[in-house]
Amino acid sequence: MNIDPALLVGAVVTPLVGVIVFNVTAVVRAWLIPRWTYNLHIQLLQNQRAQETRLLNEEVDRLAGERDAWRDAAHAMEVVNQEVRAQNRLLLEGQRTSVYAWEQIRRTAAGESLEGENRD
Repeated sequence: MNIDPALLVGAVVTPLVGVIVFNVTAVVRAWLIPRWTYNLHIQLLQNQRAQETRLLNEEVDRLAGERDAWRDAAHAMEVVNQEVRAQNRLLLEGQRTSVYAWEQIRRTAAGESLEGENRD
């Protein structure tokens, strides 16, 4: 009995190629991954996301606290600035008053001395 080698190769290679293609397809489509492994992977991803979310929330809370601290500091600075401006206004008014008073004293002193000289 003579068997044609081409038929023999075709009979062996074709099913082998089919099995390889099926295995590659099964791996790509995750048909060969057990359900518990898939669920474990999903659970790990959910835990990781929950941890990242918790860390981000903590960071947001920390930054919100810093923002509030900066707002409080800015408010305190504004209060200090208003007080400084009020004191500056008082000082400028005091300076104007003292300059006016000195001018009046000079005029009065000069006027009295002139009047005193004119009397003699």
